[in-house]
This record gives sequence, C-alpha cells and structure tokens, in this order.
Amino acid sequence: MGRNSWQITVRALIIFLIAGLVFSGCEKQEKPVNSEPISSSTSQNSTTAEKTAVPFNHTVMYYKSGTGSAIKSDFDARIIRSYSELTQFYNSDKDFGSSYIAGYDDDFFEENAIVLICLTRSSGSFRDRINSLSRENGRLTIDYTTLKTYFFTDDMKYWRVLIKVKKNDVAGITEIVPQNRQITIPSGKQFKEDSLEYLE
Repeated sequence: MGRNSWQITVRALIIFLIAGLVFSGCEKQEKPVNSEPISSSTSQNSTTAEKTAVPFNHTVMYYKSGTGSAIKSDFDARIIRSYSELTQFYNSDKDFGSSYIAGYDDDFFEENAIVLICLTRSSGSFRDRINSLSRENGRLTIDYTTLKTYFFTDDMKYWRVLIKVKKNDVAGITEIVPQNRQITIPSGKQFKEDSLEYLE
C-alpha cells in the first residue's frame, strides 16, 4: 500500500510538472516577448497593396502667345475628353488664338484625350519641359521643369501645352498634381523661338 501510494504521488507530480510546462509554453506562444502589435503587420500589408504610380506615353505640343490670357495663374490644367469640351474651352480663351485647337475633331477623341496646361511666365525667354505623366489612385501627376536663362527678356508670355494621351490612361482621374522644379540653363544659352532647342 505504501509503495502504491508512493507511485501515485510520483505519477501525480510528473503529470503536474508536464501540465505546468505545457501551460507555460502555450502562454509564451500567445504573448511572445518583444512581439510587434498586430496593427503593424496590417499596416505593412496595406502598404504593399497600394498601387504605385504608373507612367504612360504622351505627345507634347507647345503654343505661345504674348497677347494676353484670361487665365492668370502660373499653372492651370484640365483633361479634355471630347471635341465639344475643347471648343468650349477655346470659346473662353479666344484672346490666345485658335491655332492650338486646329486639327482635332470628334474622331480624334474616340480613343484619345488631351491634357491641356495653361502656363504664365514672366519672360518669353523661359521654357517648360514636360518630363513625365503618371497616374496613381485617381491622381494624375505632371512632372515638369521650368528652364530659366541667365539673361532674359522682360515680356509676359502665355503658353498652352497640349499633351495627347490615350483616353484609357486618364480614365477615372479626379485630381491633377503638378510637380515642378526650376533650372537655370548654362550662361549664354538661349532658346529658339517656341522651342526647347538652343540657338547655335
């Protein structure tokens, strides 16, 4: 009887120790030391799921006028998706001249669109170079560089920049964001008339 009772006690002690180890192991699994909060990994997953900016092809045409413009802001941009929109804009922009809307019709706008940018510059010597267009989450980013000369004329100029794009590339765009940097070109360099090329 004494021996049986001793064996029962030893077995009970072993079972108790094993149960203690198992319980303590489970507790450590649930709350590991120095663990990051769940929101941190959720945040990382959200970041990975975000769309990245997608650049797309485009063709740029520049038109300049010194006669004035109803649009006085340095940068004003819109997306034109139909020929009627283009002519409607022109009707409010007649001081600038009609050359920049020539050559477009309803057929063009079936698959294409125009990103129309209005620029105001304090000198006709300055130029703006469109570097890239990209889209992300309903936002169109226009990256462009203003090229300034050391010596420049004191004449206000107004530009219309027409960027031809595929209509699908600007579908769903609700916001246009300009990204601008300014560069002073090498001393003595001047641009050709209405061009980004230097005079020889």
